[in-house]
Amino acid sequence: MRRILVDNAGSWNIGDISMVESGVAKFLNLCPEAELHVVDRSNEQSAVWNFPRVHRTPNIEIAPRQRRVLRALSRLPLLWRLPSIYQAQALQRMFSDIGRESRASDLPVSIASPRIKSTTLGTFCENYDALYLVGGGNITDTFPFELLRKCAWINCFSEQGKPVILTGQQIGPFHSQTTRDAAMRGLLKCCFVGVREPLDSLHYCQHAGLAPDRFALMGDDSFGLRKPEKGDIARLLHKYGVGSGEFIALNLRSTSYMKATRRRLPAIAKFVQNLIRELKLPVLVVPIVLSGTESDILCGKQLAAMVGSESVRVMDTEGLTPSTARGVLGCAVGGVGTSYHFCTFALSEAVPVVCLHDGSYYNQKANGIAAFWGDKRFAMSLSEIQDRAAIGRIRDVFNDRQLRIDLALRAKEAHRVWHENFRTAMSVIDIRNATEEISTAKTVSGWE
Repeated sequence: MRRILVDNAGSWNIGDISMVESGVAKFLNLCPEAELHVVDRSNEQSAVWNFPRVHRTPNIEIAPRQRRVLRALSRLPLLWRLPSIYQAQALQRMFSDIGRESRASDLPVSIASPRIKSTTLGTFCENYDALYLVGGGNITDTFPFELLRKCAWINCFSEQGKPVILTGQQIGPFHSQTTRDAAMRGLLKCCFVGVREPLDSLHYCQHAGLAPDRFALMGDDSFGLRKPEKGDIARLLHKYGVGSGEFIALNLRSTSYMKATRRRLPAIAKFVQNLIRELKLPVLVVPIVLSGTESDILCGKQLAAMVGSESVRVMDTEGLTPSTARGVLGCAVGGVGTSYHFCTFALSEAVPVVCLHDGSYYNQKANGIAAFWGDKRFAMSLSEIQDRAAIGRIRDVFNDRQLRIDLALRAKEAHRVWHENFRTAMSVIDIRNATEEISTAKTVSGWE
């Protein structure tokens, strides 16, 4: 049995969960001799833990000493600037050295396990034969510690002569030349890099110097998601007083990397009021981030209170899964939202959406969605919603019948390409029988 370490971007975000479930299921079905050791990032509820040959692996923290110093500095009075200054300097130094001056294998790590509390990254990785990084939007210095984590994993496995594959990734944006260079050095050591959008992410693969057969535009890892049960979707919609084709789907995200949402909430509320009035349909808020202070549910409830109408309903159902969320979005007339996976789920079901965006991180996501799905109308800056013409533009997107036909064809082709490139990724790391699904071992049924 091959032991594969699988890292992801899980944070109680059903978009992230969709990529893990989809990517892991495909890997298992293509490679029956593999045991997948999936890092449990935040004790999430997910179907992946019930898959055959999947094992929970404790999370690890890279550079624990730097984290401890940051926590200590943050408690000191009158020195509130020190944590950010220290973090910037420490991270820049580590990014500059990793994969060049220093060995990732020697990095100290702490492990969230009662049996092993600290070790080196190299010692931890010796237990595995290959590394698989499931898709997401973390190869960017918007999340510096997460980027450091990815670079450390990649360089450590490379130092040990073991293969690394990435699927469904967004690469960038980068605000620092040092972090960008570290990411590019890491990409160059990967056997295969699958990206999910055709603009910046492809450019960075080319810039890193990857050979053409070692990277590809494969789309989002949620493309292998299990199909939802129609009865479950109908019951869920009934709970919120809507039926298929009788509502507009909405999603709002207020986070540290998209602060404009909270600042513009009054303008967004007025925009939603106008949208309801124009289309004469209720709005159903479909959350993607389900918990914490940045929960889409909390943001949706704030919006509903400001709109002051029963026409805005917020899904707060416990146990919402990626498949049910995609199924709900497939029943909408159209969608308007800030979440990447809110938009991707809807478009995968041939439902047109407009992705609202602000800031470099979400600008890349929104423009990537528009480019991937072939219509620039799918991206709209948050600053544009106060324009009187914005509602008309959205109405025209929702009413474009030919667009829906084109989306259905595009979705079918996108799913085919994703499966094809996943097979390519597996064959590149030379796992036996990677290019055909074999029935001699337990596989994961019900997945596309």
